[in-house]
Amino acid sequence: CYRLEDVQKRAGTKQWSCCFGIAFISGLLGCERNEYHPALYTKSDWRPPNVYIPATVTNRIHRFHQRLKREFYSRHSAFSNLDPNQRKYLKAILDDPRLLIVNADKGLGPCAVTYEQYVQDVLKHLEDRSTYRRLSELDAGREAQITATMINDWCDKWLDDERV
Repeated sequence: CYRLEDVQKRAGTKQWSCCFGIAFISGLLGCERNEYHPALYTKSDWRPPNVYIPATVTNRIHRFHQRLKREFYSRHSAFSNLDPNQRKYLKAILDDPRLLIVNADKGLGPCAVTYEQYVQDVLKHLEDRSTYRRLSELDAGREAQITATMINDWCDKWLDDERV
């Protein structure tokens, strides 16, 4: 049975390739499957360089991802329950440049409104002083900076460097 320090000396560095996986290390350390060994649970942000990840692992992960995607995304369009006249009228509404398709109040689904009506409804809400107040340009700039800082802090805390 080797100690963790012995394995590290043999590997030459703490940044081992994937070949020094948990199964291999636990075997060297003499751990049984159900035995807890704290050295194997050290938190680390380190990831092995891509050159050390065997192609078979990458291929298997890719195949798994592709098969999983097939379970949730279908190439087939859903069967329409609209008759040909209804589809024709729906297409005419969607293609009309004078209309906007927006969500109705209180989650009642989509509705079609003219641009002018939409602007009137938005201004009616924005001019309601019991809900909104007008900010000076300086105050708006400060609020925008605070919001940007909060978003960046959240991203730093919760997103991986690779995804940002």
